[in-house]
Amino acid sequence: MVFLREDNIIDNKVIQSFLQVPENKELYKQVIEFNDENSLKELNKMFKDFFLEIRLLKYISTIIHNSVIEMDIRYRKKEQILVPYNEQLHDKETFEIVNDSRELNEFLEDGKMIGCLNVCEC
Repeated sequence: MVFLREDNIIDNKVIQSFLQVPENKELYKQVIEFNDENSLKELNKMFKDFFLEIRLLKYISTIIHNSVIEMDIRYRKKEQILVPYNEQLHDKETFEIVNDSRELNEFLEDGKMIGCLNVCEC
């Protein structure tokens, strides 16, 4: 039979967590004290089940985490599509209009501006 050395138990968080369960700790002590083969098999089985549960929880946690990120990306894309204009571009154009010395009439005489206003009319 192969047993874990005490320093391996101290360094391994999974084993520490496994041995925090009173039933597992008792079984481990029984295997160490009596060198019982049946107890060792049961301990190994319990550890495999414990480890499988940890891996399953990690897998589910990762799926949830990635799903949330993916949903957030989708939400942001949909939100961006619903925005009627690009805010950065709008701010830049507003700044240029405010700093431009031409009068409002000159803007309205410009064919492009009138075309934009005609398209935007409801």
